Amino acid sequence: MKPLEDHVLLYDGDCPMCRMYSHAFVKADMLEKDGIVSYCEMNQELKSMVDIDRARNEIALVDAKNHTVTYGIDSWLKIFTNRFQWAKSLFQFKPLYWLVRQFYFFISYNRKVIAPGKEFFKAGSCFPDYNVKWRWIYILISSIFVAFILNRYFNGIIIYRDANIQLGAEWLIAIGQLVFQSFFVLLSKKDRTLHYFGNLMTISTMGALLLIPAIIFRNIFSTIPEVAYLGYLALPVLIMLWQHVRRVKMLELPFYLTITWILYRLILLIGFFEFIK
Repeated sequence: MKPLEDHVLLYDGDCPMCRMYSHAFVKADMLEKDGIVSYCEMNQELKSMVDIDRARNEIALVDAKNHTVTYGIDSWLKIFTNRFQWAKSLFQFKPLYWLVRQFYFFISYNRKVIAPGKEFFKAGSCFPDYNVKWRWIYILISSIFVAFILNRYFNGIIIYRDANIQLGAEWLIAIGQLVFQSFFVLLSKKDRTLHYFGNLMTISTMGALLLIPAIIFRNIFSTIPEVAYLGYLALPVLIMLWQHVRRVKMLELPFYLTITWILYRLILLIGFFEFIK
């Protein structure tokens, strides 16, 4: 199947995730080599055809031959179904289309906290609208995922399992971190509180994802010493610390947020040992 001809996909050049999938379309021969253009680099001809504001939130696919534009998930599906014709009828099923569309919005409105660039905001960039609803949905889903993985990981340690800490407690700990950090964010730039919360939950999600291999390995090889199993935790913690420092700097927030982020974990650790006495 030939690539989608005479079409140009406008992607967010400041978003690592967007750059990756846009170039993947070209490498997979689903778009022509000149079929992708960074939002910030589009020419006047493209600007005249595209809804500039909508394209910041929903990726635009321009049909250069017929001078028409599709947005968001419809752009993705147009590229995808050009290669996989059988999928056209699949996505005509309205409930499935609705679910895929909501997932697209979930990612698009949160892409700057999932995979931020080096700068928080740059004038004229493809920065999505500030959507409070989708940000809180992201925070909620991420916190539930993190709580579930942490519960599974720590239940592999006898002292923790004997304490019989439930999943709900893990979730409250994840949410408690947001509450604790909010006091310090509000002292700096309160308008970036939800941006910081989103980044914070991404960092926690990254840490949780890094724990999954250890959980699987522990389930297969139950003879692994607990010291080694617990020691693995140092890897995700260090990566999370690095990401926290990087993202706080990107958000132009004070470094003391990293100190308080560490402090919260120390308070939890002390509280846990007091609880099991």
